[in-house]
Amino acid sequence: MSLCLVVGGAEDKVSVVNFLPPHFIVLGLENMDIWLSGLFYGSGGPIQVEGFVDGYIVGMTVALTTEFTSTHDGMMRVQQIISTTGEIRYHNNHEPTPFYPKPIYTHTDSDRMLYFYGSDYLFNSLLYHAYQTNKLSIKINEENLSDKYRGFLSTTCPGSVAAKDFASSICVGKLIPIIGETYPNTTTSFLLLPHELPDFQFNGDAGAIKLSSRILTYVDDHGHEKQIMVSTAEGQADILLAAQNGRLVGDLKLNRLSVHLHRSALLGLDPTSIEQLTPLAKTFIGPQLSQALKKGVPFPLKDSITFVDPQLRTRDGYVELATDFQLNEDALREKIRETFTNINV
Repeated sequence: MSLCLVVGGAEDKVSVVNFLPPHFIVLGLENMDIWLSGLFYGSGGPIQVEGFVDGYIVGMTVALTTEFTSTHDGMMRVQQIISTTGEIRYHNNHEPTPFYPKPIYTHTDSDRMLYFYGSDYLFNSLLYHAYQTNKLSIKINEENLSDKYRGFLSTTCPGSVAAKDFASSICVGKLIPIIGETYPNTTTSFLLLPHELPDFQFNGDAGAIKLSSRILTYVDDHGHEKQIMVSTAEGQADILLAAQNGRLVGDLKLNRLSVHLHRSALLGLDPTSIEQLTPLAKTFIGPQLSQALKKGVPFPLKDSITFVDPQLRTRDGYVELATDFQLNEDALREKIRETFTNINV
């Protein structure tokens, strides 16, 4: 015998939160209407039955009660830890992350209402998928530099520049003379490609990321982009995180960087002169990497709750966001209403 039945759903008309003495919170769902309707078809041998069924439950109320208790020190505390893998990947990228997060050993003592913990796995998973999908390359040319620094890409430095304007008096042709001698009165450009997977770690004071890149140097040779040099850059950048204006923001500083020649198409190039590209990296690469961090990302649950005096601390292996909060009553009611409207019974 077979049976086909289609059912309806539920509608919540009123959602309330009540605080009852001595230590109860009641979430009430009042005047719920549940309806059932559909067609059915049954068959068993020579017997076939068809029909229509409908029914209603009107005005049903459900109450969910939560009881709070006090600890030995008199503090009311509800400790609920929600753990997730926390990997970050890009849209339409279904490749799994081939490594796993380390345990986070947090403190049990607390004086704030809500704590968020994020390990360096968050950043390393993002860097891994960005590395795998070629999203970590950086192009430095005249189009993405400000007027103040655009002259740095020239192979011939300007003749008359104010002494105090040091940034405008330096160019690639002065740092690496063979480039200016071989290709005078033109411009260069640089393409940075990751040579190894970046590694990010929280060290207790800040975040540190180790970088290894290839620097491809091009020159504008009568309208054609010509590759003249490939260098290797290795270094470490420190990232300071902060909670500002409802967002998690950061600032990046290159504190260690070395540049070495890998290969060159320029005859007579002194390999040690490539070390002069270090100021280029610190002047341009650092701000390029820091730009996205300064924009930051919004706090989680920002539409449902308002964070009050959030404090961000960097621990050994993870970062901690501690905050008090205020519930957004209208948003909470809307979420509850949407949840029960879409439930099929």
